[in-house]
Amino acid sequence: MVLVYKGQYLTGPVHLKSNVNLHFEDGEELLFITNPDAYLPVVHTSYEDNKMMNYSPLIYAYKQKNIAVKGKDILNGLEDNNNWQPWSGAKHYGYKEGMPNQTDAHNGKRLSNMVKNNIPVEQRV
Repeated sequence: MVLVYKGQYLTGPVHLKSNVNLHFEDGEELLFITNPDAYLPVVHTSYEDNKMMNYSPLIYAYKQKNIAVKGKDILNGLEDNNNWQPWSGAKHYGYKEGMPNQTDAHNGKRLSNMVKNNIPVEQRV
């Protein structure tokens, strides 16, 4: 068991392994850094139910068993109009013309095409 005591902690993504119980005491907050490079290398995940390789989620486990996340806690991605939110493509979330976003031809549409063409998940980056 990994016990997270009351307080605030700045961290990158948390990757759980088999037979690990992550337990939070009441009153703690995990603050996740906003540098996208911290969420590399890409991991097996999904976007709108399409399997792909992408940035790591805040808490992640893949092909693991007998794991748990317990307790009352705050997982704070520190997202705002300067990071993460512009990815939506909405100007009111900080998106500016020319920035990559989830629906541009290189991202969302490309992923949909890779799924339709049965491209192996490991190649859907």
